[in-house]
Amino acid sequence: MGWTNIFLTLTQILITIFGLHFVIVAAFLLKKKRDYPEKNPATRFAVLIAARNEADVIEGLLTSLKEQDYPDDLYDVFVIPNNCTDRTEEVAQEAGVRIYHCPYPVRTKGEVLHQTIPHILSDSARYDAICVFDADNIVDPAYLSRMNDAFCAGVRAAQGYRDSKNPYDSWVSASYSIYFKMNNLFYNKPRSLAGMSALISGTGFCACREVFEKLNGWNTRSMTEDSEFTSQCVLAGEQIAYIENARFFDEQPIRFRDSLKQRKRWSNGLLEVSNLYRGRFLKAYSQEKKFVFWDYFMFTMTPFAQILSVLPFVLPVLTMILTQPSRLVSLLFWAKLLLPVLTAYLGTILMASVTVLYRCSWDRRIMKGVLGYGPFLLSWIPLQFYCLFHKKAAWEEIRHTRNIRKEKLLKNEF
Repeated sequence: MGWTNIFLTLTQILITIFGLHFVIVAAFLLKKKRDYPEKNPATRFAVLIAARNEADVIEGLLTSLKEQDYPDDLYDVFVIPNNCTDRTEEVAQEAGVRIYHCPYPVRTKGEVLHQTIPHILSDSARYDAICVFDADNIVDPAYLSRMNDAFCAGVRAAQGYRDSKNPYDSWVSASYSIYFKMNNLFYNKPRSLAGMSALISGTGFCACREVFEKLNGWNTRSMTEDSEFTSQCVLAGEQIAYIENARFFDEQPIRFRDSLKQRKRWSNGLLEVSNLYRGRFLKAYSQEKKFVFWDYFMFTMTPFAQILSVLPFVLPVLTMILTQPSRLVSLLFWAKLLLPVLTAYLGTILMASVTVLYRCSWDRRIMKGVLGYGPFLLSWIPLQFYCLFHKKAAWEEIRHTRNIRKEKLLKNEF
């Protein structure tokens, strides 16, 4: 019993230190925000879209890119169809964008970017920056203009504001929508205000030519190429800005089964990134004493913190089973054990409500996401346990089907 109590105490201390780190950084939300001044269009963008069986949705993305409030001669759109068995390439050709085929077989988006970006960098058009979108996205008309403002002000890498196309489809899509809004509000925004690096989040990001040349193109190995690219940028001294008014909309899974499939890949990929980079961040912090290195080390420890967080609830039950099983029927025992769980659940409701109300008016349809957000986060813990012991993961397709018009998204913003 003594060793159990010592272990639980150490676990709770570690979890508290981990949580306090993110709370302290989030406090930079109180710092006054300064928008980048609007500039005349000057940045020449290459917009890349890796697409696999996206015929149902890619037309909406390409239309939103055609309708950017930005000169047509200052950006080109490239669709890279890969492993398609539908009309994705034909739809892209009909939209009049440029098509690029990877010269070698690819399995993941990271491999697509690895083969495509050197081609873009060598293009005679001499693009200043490269943007990356997923085929299910819809892009706000001002996205490229706001990125241009940032790059004219000296930004070299940036993440846009990731919003949701379908927040009201199910409690799962609603929970995803709240999750990404919370990531924008409590992770990316305070770090941007503090002069630290935001987190690249899969899609809607942009980096200048010099960053890719410095990193020798795109060279990620994990299942989460976004987190790994962020790691590479931070270690190379490249700050990733968060451009809150460069918005885009992303389709979220509707079914819980699809959510588990997607988040299993994320969990596996983040563990890969942690194994590859956490030691490098600690070494960089010990040598240079820059807080950004410590901050991203803490991010790479997220899977382990999630696993540790369940131990204060699981170990007492296991201990009771082994030593005093008769006490398992005690209401007082379960009340003391479950009270922190109930408190944590009420905390997720509060945080989800604050996040929803931060930029939006309340819509009762989002309530299923607010109430389901706690179970959504809790379901991540068994995924982390599973991925900790099953490190091999294959890319699994999640079909995107929600072809929602841009006008509807901008009018009925969640």
